[in-house]
Amino acid sequence: MFEEYTFENILARMLERVPGDVDKREGSVIYDALAPAAVELQLMYIEMDNMLLQCFADTADRTYLMLRAKERGLEPYKAAAAVLRGIFEPENADVEGKRFNLDSLNYVAGEALEDGGRAVYCETPGSEGNTRFGSMTPLEYIDGLKSAYLTEVITPGEDEEDTEAFRQRYIDSLNTQAFGGNIADYMQKVKELNRDANILSLGGIGQVRVYCADEWNGGGTVRLAITTRANTPATAELVEAVQESIDPVSGKGMGIAPVGHIVTVDTVEMTEIPIRLNIQAAEGYSAELLKPYITDKIEEYFETLNSGWEELYDGSGEDCIAIVVSYLAGLVQMITGIRSITEISVGGALFGQEFKLGRDKLARLGALTVEVTQ
Repeated sequence: MFEEYTFENILARMLERVPGDVDKREGSVIYDALAPAAVELQLMYIEMDNMLLQCFADTADRTYLMLRAKERGLEPYKAAAAVLRGIFEPENADVEGKRFNLDSLNYVAGEALEDGGRAVYCETPGSEGNTRFGSMTPLEYIDGLKSAYLTEVITPGEDEEDTEAFRQRYIDSLNTQAFGGNIADYMQKVKELNRDANILSLGGIGQVRVYCADEWNGGGTVRLAITTRANTPATAELVEAVQESIDPVSGKGMGIAPVGHIVTVDTVEMTEIPIRLNIQAAEGYSAELLKPYITDKIEEYFETLNSGWEELYDGSGEDCIAIVVSYLAGLVQMITGIRSITEISVGGALFGQEFKLGRDKLARLGALTVEVTQ
């Protein structure tokens, strides 16, 4: 808005107001007196332009966007720490509540798990806790403990909500009219449960679909299908926690749901999709060499599809994730070393076809078979 208020333009305007019989050349007394003031005025206009940008959600930096969104009771979803499975030897070692270290992260051993091992809680919130496995070192002496290992993630850690995702969520809150138990109201209220530390510790709520009446179980009934923030199926514990917050006693209005709404909280399912590829590769490229790159490319495509599951909903019953076989083949063909794809099968679907998942299904790569010809 203030682009024309440059140092040169401001100084020229100031010098125009100086009588013509005064020396106004660079280096003169009047020039040297006005130049510093022109610099300060230019800086003032730059700051004014920046202040104007911070007034609007579309252009505000994160700090001012958060202040703007607070007016609607919105704030970025906080980072959540990972919960992992720990294997301790011997199993009866007194480790509960004890702290351990692995690389740069510290962990606390928790309760025993029914299917073996113990829950281990990362002390550092965020996705970084999902990436380290192996032998842990106790931070204090534990009598009788022989070994401690982290083996797998139970509940993935999540980073704090990205600025652009938060900006879009704020704008969406303005564009949709959430009222009295309509779809927008349910989606807004369910996602706001991420303010609860317990909900976040269970994986948080990512995407939501709201199915009502004839789409579910008749008048007055509502079904909520949710994912975690990592776009994976919600655990039974997360589903139970959301159910307790939304409608703990069916239809009584004792939770967030209005009186008379019988709400069932459910989750999505992962569909493992077998893929078979016949590839013509450059010399020196084998199936073993190419397979990890192909896996990464397919999983990246599937994650893109999974992250858009909520947006596909239109009430038609056909709002399912569809894998476009030719598009996937094009992505794979961009990998260095692959000349062409002579044959592809995605769950049985071939070139020119689509593989459609069920309505509340997300895509996961199943068995990948890669055959290479030179």
